[in-house]
Amino acid sequence: MASLYERRGRVRGRPGSVTLVPVLTMPGGDITRPVPDLTCYITEGQIVLSADLHALGAYPPVDALESLSRLMRKAAGPGRTRADHLDVAAQTTAALAGARRARELGEFIGAGASGGTDRLYLDFERACRQPLISRAGRSPAC
Repeated sequence: MASLYERRGRVRGRPGSVTLVPVLTMPGGDITRPVPDLTCYITEGQIVLSADLHALGAYPPVDALESLSRLMRKAAGPGRTRADHLDVAAQTTAALAGARRARELGEFIGAGASGGTDRLYLDFERACRQPLISRAGRSPAC
C-alpha cells in the first residue's frame, strides 16, 4: 500500500507535483480495520468524518478528536503561525475530550447528573461546532 501512495509525484514536463488524497469508508465507521489502520501509519494526517456529527447537522462533520496531523507540531508556532497556536490546539483538544467524556457519562448516568465542569465542556463543544464547524465551507446565505 505504501508503494501505491508513494506513486504520487512529479508529472514529466510539468512543474509541481500530484498529491494523493485517499478516501476510505469502512463498514460501521470502524477505523481500526486493517486498511484504515495501515493508511494511518503511511499518511501524514487523517481527517475523520463522523456520522454522529452529521446527524447533529454539523458540516463538515469532522471529528477533531479522531483526526490528526503529524506535521502540525513542525508547521505551527512562533514564526509560522500565532505564537500560542500549539497551546490553543492542545487546550481545545483537551476541552473537546472533556465534552466527549461528559456526554458519554451523561448517557450512562443521565445528563441531569452532570456537574458544572461537564456542562461547561459540553457548552464549549456546542460553541465550537456551531460557528466554527457547521458554517465552514458554506456561504453566508446558507
